Amino acid sequence: MQGKRAADTVVTIAEVIRPDEANFLGKLFGGALLAKIDLCAYAASAKHSGTTCVTASFDQVDFHEPIEVCLLYTSDAADDLT
Repeated sequence: MQGKRAADTVVTIAEVIRPDEANFLGKLFGGALLAKIDLCAYAASAKHSGTTCVTASFDQVDFHEPIEVCLLYTSDAADDLT
């Protein structure tokens, strides 16, 4: 079986953060961000494998700064395993 290059599986998701995804300070909930990351990872994995996929685990997630409501969020993913 011929492996795919990571460049062949790149997926970018962009969306505006909605108020219903935020806490009372207007910052995106961490769990909502993890869901967005997981969705992007799923899209890249499904594109790579040609079938449905699931997330087994996240090794580590570090939140460096908050994301405000109404900002544009983008996530990029690529599957680099063959």
